[in-house]
Amino acid sequence: MNSNEIPESLVSIWGTDTPILLGLTEKEAMVIDLGTGQTHSFRFPAVSEAFTPVGDFSAKHDVFVTASAPGVVTAIQASNHKQLWQVVQKGLISDVCVIDASKDVVLSGRTTRVLRLEDGALVDSPLSNYHSQMKAGRGCICVKNRTQESYYFDHSSKPGLFMKSPFTSLKAAISTPHFIAIVGIESAGKVIFLDPVFGTEAGKALIPNCNLIDTITYDSKRDCLLAASHSTSKRIEVWELSITGKQQRLAVLPEGVGRVGWSFRLDGTQLVSPGGRLADLTSGELLRHTWGDWGLK
Repeated sequence: MNSNEIPESLVSIWGTDTPILLGLTEKEAMVIDLGTGQTHSFRFPAVSEAFTPVGDFSAKHDVFVTASAPGVVTAIQASNHKQLWQVVQKGLISDVCVIDASKDVVLSGRTTRVLRLEDGALVDSPLSNYHSQMKAGRGCICVKNRTQESYYFDHSSKPGLFMKSPFTSLKAAISTPHFIAIVGIESAGKVIFLDPVFGTEAGKALIPNCNLIDTITYDSKRDCLLAASHSTSKRIEVWELSITGKQQRLAVLPEGVGRVGWSFRLDGTQLVSPGGRLADLTSGELLRHTWGDWGLK
């Protein structure tokens, strides 16, 4: 596959801390190796109805897990572009989340199913008794109790520990060694930090003049959260947010490079978009504008 075969915009993209990019189109999962310039494609089974594929990447285990219609779940080892396993699960799959510590794959839908990351086998889990209704990842899953209008977390530091969420609806969550950070849908620009042991609120941050927080990542070197947000001035801004209350704006991207679905890469030094834009967060400049600029084979 060459760059001309990459759509103008992917459905979703994952940046990593290696030369690998991961993406989904309506028809396939893709591993883009920037070291070799090659793109490796994993085709989904053909279906008559429209279905948007979903996925999650575990950097800890180097595994990219995707779900496509009709319930086909595929695990791909990112570094060597190898399919590890593929299984079929009946029913709609609305989201995928890899729980790093327990090595589980959580499939969201009308019911929650849990697969073993190693081979895709179905396993019993406390999560199986819940509805999961949010876009999650990075070792943290939010699930909704069948009988209550409350959301809970199962996360990497203590698999099986459930913590009530202060938000009624969530956009993103991330589990780190020292905190869990969550972003709500109903409160633009607000991030709440939870203690990963007790589940209590440990801090909060509010990005000024923010319409939407698009993506978050953890900066392990500075032990802080990085957030890419869409400001009221219609520019993408990158903020450093700390559980101690410290926050500062690190970069502002050029005007007119909006749209959502960006992903951090290379330890939070760059942002990449589904449409092939690549931004350097030190200078704020665009290094690539479309997939055609990448020189892929």
